[in-house]
Amino acid sequence: EVSHSAIRNKQWGARSNATAIAEDMARKHNITVPDLQNLQLWSDWYTMVSARTKVLHTHSDFSLSAIHWMNTPSQTIMG
Repeated sequence: EVSHSAIRNKQWGARSNATAIAEDMARKHNITVPDLQNLQLWSDWYTMVSARTKVLHTHSDFSLSAIHWMNTPSQTIMG
């Protein structure tokens, strides 16, 4: 079993505008907001896994996991 820190906490930012956008998008696709967030997370993970040359990423269990599985050259963005 793999557990990512990004999946336990799916809240980003404090803007109510972001919540409204997520709710609208979820409603458009007839899914729940948590399901939408999971799809977005895993599409990001897949993008990193399928990278061929190099991945620039922030330091997180989520991005480190994707990079680990494909042994992709990477660089952590600090700042």
